[in-house]
Amino acid sequence: MKSVKIGATGVSKAELSDGRLQHAAHIQTIDIFKSSSRTRSGGMEFNFRDSYKFNVAAYRVDRLINLNMLPVSVERKFGGKSASVTWWIDDVLMMEGGRFKKKIEPPNRALWNDQMQNARVFNELVYNTDANLGNVLITKDGQVALTCPHKLYHFLS
Repeated sequence: MKSVKIGATGVSKAELSDGRLQHAAHIQTIDIFKSSSRTRSGGMEFNFRDSYKFNVAAYRVDRLINLNMLPVSVERKFGGKSASVTWWIDDVLMMEGGRFKKKIEPPNRALWNDQMQNARVFNELVYNTDANLGNVLITKDGQVALTCPHKLYHFLS
């Protein structure tokens, strides 16, 4: 286990093993509610909720609509608390923020535009108010993967 310094929700990275195979996972236990919360842009969000449950719900919706942009995320107990355990994305080339900052052009502009449009629509669908360039990963084969918290669960609960 080790703490991950990216993001603001106190996530951990764990190495999972069944004795033969090993793979990393993202573990998140956050589950908070505030009647109001100040946003990064200075606005106010009422009935603010942030929960590990959003990761699991978003993963399920991603699979239901056959988008396949989110890694597997399941609910499990971790350290006596409920948590989302999310498969760590392999073969990451960079975060979208890094690509944008370095002005690196995608190898296939049409495919890239389609994937980013799908990501934007998905973020609207799941009410992701924290969509940002740090939530988008680019794999070595040019695929876009989303790693962001999603607020869809708020509507399902």
